Amino acid sequence: MQDRLKRPEILPMGGRLLELNPEIVALYGEVEAGSERLPVSIAERTDPAYENPEKIKEVLDYLSVADSKVQLARMGELGGIAYRLSYLASGEVLRRSWDGHVNASSPVEYARRQYLYGSDQVDAEAWWRQGGSAMALVTIVNAFDLAARDNPEHRGYPTMSGPIDERILNHHFGDDVPELSGLSLHSAVAATAQNFGVVRGLPPLSTAECVKRADEKMQRLDDFVHASNSAEFLDVIRYCADGIGIRERMKLVNDVITEFAADEEVGHSPIIVSLGCGTALPMLELIKQLHEHGKTPRVVLIDQDPIALAAAQQMAEQRGLSGSIELHCRKLFNKIGKPLDLKEILSGRVPAVIENSGLGEYVPDIPYRRLLREAYGALGAGGLLANCSTNENRPHKNFLADAMGWPARVRRRSLSDMADMLDASKIPLDRTEARVTASGVYTGYFTRKL
Repeated sequence: MQDRLKRPEILPMGGRLLELNPEIVALYGEVEAGSERLPVSIAERTDPAYENPEKIKEVLDYLSVADSKVQLARMGELGGIAYRLSYLASGEVLRRSWDGHVNASSPVEYARRQYLYGSDQVDAEAWWRQGGSAMALVTIVNAFDLAARDNPEHRGYPTMSGPIDERILNHHFGDDVPELSGLSLHSAVAATAQNFGVVRGLPPLSTAECVKRADEKMQRLDDFVHASNSAEFLDVIRYCADGIGIRERMKLVNDVITEFAADEEVGHSPIIVSLGCGTALPMLELIKQLHEHGKTPRVVLIDQDPIALAAAQQMAEQRGLSGSIELHCRKLFNKIGKPLDLKEILSGRVPAVIENSGLGEYVPDIPYRRLLREAYGALGAGGLLANCSTNENRPHKNFLADAMGWPARVRRRSLSDMADMLDASKIPLDRTEARVTASGVYTGYFTRKL
């Protein structure tokens, strides 16, 4: 199998990746072995990064060093018993986990700044401070459309936020987002700034605490939309495995949905639901694709982050797509992990497609199964359910938590794990197809409802 995996068409990112990331051997072993329960295939290379394989190797080496430095700093913090006891005694653990506290500690942040985000390496702290939000993903998706500040031709977007500009800071919501109608973005952030973390049943934050969190988020957003790009930063987001994987995931899901919705039986104006939509950039691109096929979809976007929804509105307006989307600021789960009742939002409409391609990696197994069951039940006959998962055996799996400083735990699942997940959610495996992105980062799972 090793020889076959080293063929470019089987291991698209090249032998160097295989050498540095033995995890991908196991992933492609899963694909090679096949599955009697779930047919699996590898998607084609689609990302512009593949045109420069040497850059992929260079960035992989560079980030591996940065990861190791951050891990050493984290281990030093984790080893301090007295430090942990003082943190537990402070009561702050009720609001933020111990791991999250260590991740944001001064030694760990210093290591990131020195080895990845500092001025001598990659001047990108404004991006880092987005903390793994949907805004950071917009930067990754638009990586090849961004321009470095020292580029004499200065083509493309000049700041890290890409198509999202400073107008978002003064954004106001209207009746088109009913849960936030009449609120400024700052007020919306304050109104939704509750703890969704590890401890359930916590009392709500005080008004002063909510305003403080909103102030902090708005300041980080201000820094982000004004931060310029460096050539080093662009190399990282263009050529790291996660950057490639995120862009591949978007194209994979959109292409499958487009192929499905282009069928005449689906109808001229299909209802498409996106759960945990973030900034909805992939869905906006999907709408454009469907318009090219003569379709006029109505896309229902659901997320709990007002900043992401404001960005979605701004980008939809830029593209002339405001009339094609419907936004809802709602939590997908209550405090005991019960999923949102989609029928309440759909109001009698029957969706042809429901997707949650960027959500599953942040949700524990039990509530995720419940959500999948709810989504599958809400689909019409013949509808399409699109799910994605970060692969357990994937390249450079430490990047998000270590060098990048992603605060949320990213859950990785094997192909077998996801087959079990779908089966437990009463989703028929014999109606499901799995497609692994060429980078090995994600797998998409596509189910046609009976």
